[in-house]
Amino acid sequence: MEDAAVTPASEFRRVREQGELVTLPITGRTVRIRTVKPAALLRLGKIPDPLSELAMRVMFGPMSQKEYNKFFGPQERREHALEVTESLRIVCTAALIEPRIVDNPQADDEISIDDLEDVEQRFIFDLALLTAYELSRFRHQQTAGLEPVAAGESDAPEAERASGD
Repeated sequence: MEDAAVTPASEFRRVREQGELVTLPITGRTVRIRTVKPAALLRLGKIPDPLSELAMRVMFGPMSQKEYNKFFGPQERREHALEVTESLRIVCTAALIEPRIVDNPQADDEISIDDLEDVEQRFIFDLALLTAYELSRFRHQQTAGLEPVAAGESDAPEAERASGD
């Protein structure tokens, strides 16, 4: 067996500390994001029941895409919608390194959760629950040929026509 070099501790910490640059869908804005381990969510203490359940399911066993999607599925209770909204805020706040989500943004590196579009919040939520390895792979798989949309510009109508929607 060959002598393999031990992976430096800094590499273990890299994604947690530095995150990965990711381009958000629709807006083309770029953020620095880290993964959020389910155990870290549970340690936060006061989190909505649906998020606690989701975190435990992700932690303790394989979870099908259908089970994961059920978390965001239509529900009969208004309270569930509020819990999902709070879950998005909690996970996005924990995941975003830059810009940071704060209650009262003042600095250039701070935003409110309300500054993110709903689709961006869901995208960040989905990425945040990946493993660090999967997030790194996702980052490198993002299409290099796509140009981000400049601030204040949008190509949504063209995109909708192209997709047939």
